[in-house]
Order: sequence, then structure tokens, then C-alpha cells
Amino acid sequence: MLDWWSKLTGKASDTGLYKVKPGDTLSQIAQKNGLGVSELLKVNRNIADPNKIRAGQVINVPNLSDMPTSSTPETTPSDFEGDKVDLNNSILPINIRQILRPNKDRTNADFSQEELDAFKRVYEYSQSPQARQAKMDKGYDPDTIQYMDYNAFKGVEAGDSSQKGSSFEFSKLTEPVYNLKTTLGKVPAPTVLDDGTLEFNDVYDFPAKTNKKGIRKLGEYLGSIADVGRDPYGQVRNFMGYYGPTEGSGEGGKIKIRIPKDS
Repeated sequence: MLDWWSKLTGKASDTGLYKVKPGDTLSQIAQKNGLGVSELLKVNRNIADPNKIRAGQVINVPNLSDMPTSSTPETTPSDFEGDKVDLNNSILPINIRQILRPNKDRTNADFSQEELDAFKRVYEYSQSPQARQAKMDKGYDPDTIQYMDYNAFKGVEAGDSSQKGSSFEFSKLTEPVYNLKTTLGKVPAPTVLDDGTLEFNDVYDFPAKTNKKGIRKLGEYLGSIADVGRDPYGQVRNFMGYYGPTEGSGEGGKIKIRIPKDS
């Protein structure tokens, strides 16, 4: 296995990442970097409780040059109320949050630590010899992440993103690999940045269910509801196929995930 996290020690001004040490507090980390706690929370939305961070956790640390010149950090009511974290943005899994805001761009700060760890595991598996060979056998680019890579993990099966014709298993929403599969799906090969960091870029969109418009499109959508069955999550994804951002439209939210990699 590749140890992509071993270099994350101390202040990482080049990457903007910091690996929490035993005894660290968020206020201490903020003070060392000339920031306020609210500024750290703004770029670490996966931290639901600023008093509860753990050793080994990787957090984003913004560069001072990227911060607003005003003494008051730029915030929006949808993100914070004072220093209060928007718990809905931290607790709901990423696939639910993205469906609620399909045009919103996402970065590491929008994923929970569990989801980021799961993404690292999925990519690591996707580049194993057996996974690469399986993709080449099907004519896929072995450097990409395909649905079959997620399906190798416990609790995630082929075809379970829609579960057409069945009752949805809500327990799946506690599976971070499933949440990533239903948010990212197929992911292009990453770009390797100068410092060795892997950058993954994806767009949140759906294959178009129809090329019809207006009342004909509405009629086709209404007729598809019964086919999906009693699966509420499948119904939402079906709706997005008709009225959500479609592939190639450029309307979907752009997702950018970075993970450090040993050179």
C-alpha cells in the first residue's frame, strides 16, 4: 500500500494541509498559522465540533495570502451563523447534500474525514494490479476509477445506486464508499501536481433520460415514476435524470478532491 500521508507533519505551507499532533487543539493550530478558529472551520466543514479533533486527522489550513484583507472573515448565512457550524453540511452524507444542491462546487472541505479516507481507499484499490487488469479487460482506462472499483467494498454492490424496483436500504447511507459511488461515480485519471499531490476533478451530472422538452418531457417523467418503485433515493436520482444537470451541459457542480502522494 502507498503511504500517502507520511509526509504530512507540522505546518504544511506548500499544500495547505496540517496533520494534527497529540495534544493539538484547533485554537492552537489557528494561532500558529495566524488565523482565527472561524477561518479554519470555514475550510474544514467536516469538523462538526471544534473541540473534538483527533491526532492524525488532516485539516485544511488556508494561506494568509488567500484570506480576505478585511479583519472579518467572509461568511454566508448558509454556511455559518457567527462561529456556529452548519451541522446539516457536516452530518448529511455527501450524496444527499449534493442532490440538494446539484450545481454547487465541492472540495475536500465539503467531505467528511470518513468520506475522504474512503476515497483514498477506493483509489488505492483501483490502482491495484487486479483492478487495473479488470478495467483493461473491459476496455476502460486503468488510471480511472470505475463503478467496479467501488463494488469491491463490503456493503456496496453492482447496481445499488438505484436499486430499481426494491425498497431502499437506508443503512447504506452510513457507508462512505456507497456515498462516494453515488456522488462521484466514474472519476477521470488524476492530475499529479508539482508536489506529488493527486488532484481528481469530476462534474456532478446525470445521463439524460430523454431528449424531449416541455409537456412531453413531463409526461415521460411521470410515466417513469412507477417503474422506479418504492425506492425514495432512486426516485430522486430518476428525477435528476430528467431535470438535473445532464452530462456535457456544464451545469453540474464541479468536484475537486486532493490527496497527498509520496513522490
